[in-house]
Amino acid sequence: MISDATWLVMDYGGHCVHDEEGEQTEGSAALGFYLGNVILDLDALPGQWVRLPLSIHAGVTRASFSHNPSQPRVTVGGNTFSYETCGAWTQPPAVTDTETGVPNQVDVYIAPSGLTTLFGHMTASVRVRLSTPTDIDLHLALSEVDAEGGSVLIARGVQRVSHASGDAIPVEAGEWIQVEFDLWTVSWSLQPDTTLHLSIAASNTPMYPVYGAHTVVEVDLASSTLTLPSANMGDSCAMLVHYGE
Repeated sequence: MISDATWLVMDYGGHCVHDEEGEQTEGSAALGFYLGNVILDLDALPGQWVRLPLSIHAGVTRASFSHNPSQPRVTVGGNTFSYETCGAWTQPPAVTDTETGVPNQVDVYIAPSGLTTLFGHMTASVRVRLSTPTDIDLHLALSEVDAEGGSVLIARGVQRVSHASGDAIPVEAGEWIQVEFDLWTVSWSLQPDTTLHLSIAASNTPMYPVYGAHTVVEVDLASSTLTLPSANMGDSCAMLVHYGE
């Protein structure tokens, strides 16, 4: 039997855990499970969603990256289902396409606007256009960068451009397309003086097969956003309540 007073702890940031009465205890937190009839209702939690615009530098509204299938971006960390390669690893820097001279990703750095805890569902909306009429997959990687420059991966998202908002659409050269991303649900405690890093690319192999022909992708940063959940829990831990009999 599960008591209504039993807590489920979800704190990927590894700052603290709570006992069955909800009291904070010392130790390194990961993800706590309690077997039984558990219902997780994220929408019932207090908090709000913060929509952040994408920008590189003040006044820069557009940026481009190259997708070269012969020079794909390599998977580093994340949910790779492999003990040797999974985890919150530092993401690779941009590499210049030797054929076009254009980097293979766009790097966006975002101030978290006072957010201290991310708890809930994350989404993004990125407006792009391609230099050639080819379909590609767009890959996002969201990381946290601390004051010393250290970086840890928070989440990833992927979306095929031809299915930018659900139904299949033709991809024409030079036509702007708004691509919607699901970055999944997260529980994450941000460190003080931190910066969020969002990379935008068109490959992430071997986690995903390389898809699409060689093309240059332009990103309209002024029409692109990252939407993050703010838990407003009052401390560095995020808690959920078990519901059951």
